[in-house]
Amino acid sequence: MKTKPPKGEQRKQQAPVRDTQPSAIDVRDSWIEVTDRRSPHPSLLENSPTVRSPAITLPDDALIIEKSDSDFPDYEAPTLPRVRSFRPLLGSLDEAALVRELQAPPPAPTPEPKKPRARTSRPPKRSTTSPPARRVEDLDLSSIPAFEDLTSEMQYLLLAQAQERRVGAATTIAEPDTLLVVKGSVRVGIARNTGVGGTWSGLSLHAGDVVTRRRGIDGVGEPMVLGGEPGTVVVEWNEESIDHVLGLCPWVDDALRGEGDRLQTLLLLAGKQQRGPWREMMRLSRLTRLEGRTLSTGEQLLTPGAPVRGLITVGFGDIELVDETRTTARCGTGDIVFPSCVLAGLPAPQLARAGRNGATVLVADTDVVKAAISELPLLGRRLRSAS
Repeated sequence: MKTKPPKGEQRKQQAPVRDTQPSAIDVRDSWIEVTDRRSPHPSLLENSPTVRSPAITLPDDALIIEKSDSDFPDYEAPTLPRVRSFRPLLGSLDEAALVRELQAPPPAPTPEPKKPRARTSRPPKRSTTSPPARRVEDLDLSSIPAFEDLTSEMQYLLLAQAQERRVGAATTIAEPDTLLVVKGSVRVGIARNTGVGGTWSGLSLHAGDVVTRRRGIDGVGEPMVLGGEPGTVVVEWNEESIDHVLGLCPWVDDALRGEGDRLQTLLLLAGKQQRGPWREMMRLSRLTRLEGRTLSTGEQLLTPGAPVRGLITVGFGDIELVDETRTTARCGTGDIVFPSCVLAGLPAPQLARAGRNGATVLVADTDVVKAAISELPLLGRRLRSAS
């Protein structure tokens, strides 16, 4: 009868004996020596875990896995899956396209936009200004005395045949048929007999004034434009276009002839008057329009007791002052009719009528003259001395 060994010895007998057969892998120098070393403290070694020995190093040929895990009994690490080909992992990816993409050169960097260079110079200031953008047909002729009686359709027809021009300091327009100053001012003179040039009479016409060769009196000569201030704009009509409108509206012919008589009177006074009085008249013409009037022989200008509502200056011909049946005085070129009545607001003391050869006069509004008399010292002295 067999006796059972003690529990401690029984466990030792049941423990499997580890196979100590050397493996096919070369065992090289270990990092722990296998020799049994006696510790000076045996009690500490009794309960310490057993140190595995020896450490192994796989040869280079063993990197190619050809054997199963059972051939390596001393290797207890988890076994990695075998990877024999990468093609199943790529799936349907085009390897050639991937290689081309990897071999393609990197894209060029986007250049930064250049900063604008600082301006080192400025253009010179313009001495002239361009007229506002508009069409000639958009002009309003209703405020021009020569064209105020035209219908809107006739105004459009007249403007459609006009030619817009810019006038500079050296621009000359010889003997225009009809010309309207739209912007700025022009210098007007008298054409010479040769027709090549002209002489400036000191007359300046401004926006709204008309230059025309049509007139009812002989006058002093053919007018022409001898330059203007910078930025001046005019519209011009030739004889054919004006005649076409006059055929449809014959009353415009009388209005243009009246403008021509007014222009001839201004040219006459510019050459007859002294420089001081003429400058004051030009200053007054900027404040109010100098209306022109042409009188036939014996035509009445003012009747006795009629209010004197304007500053009347004689141009061509003469004005007779008649007391009942006899002529008491005559007013010639440059004279003022009844000067004592202008500032005082008195009525005409006697009859004023045109002389034997007729007359032309220029009339300025009395209210404007009274308001501007402080800026016209020569004219003010002349009116006060007559009273």
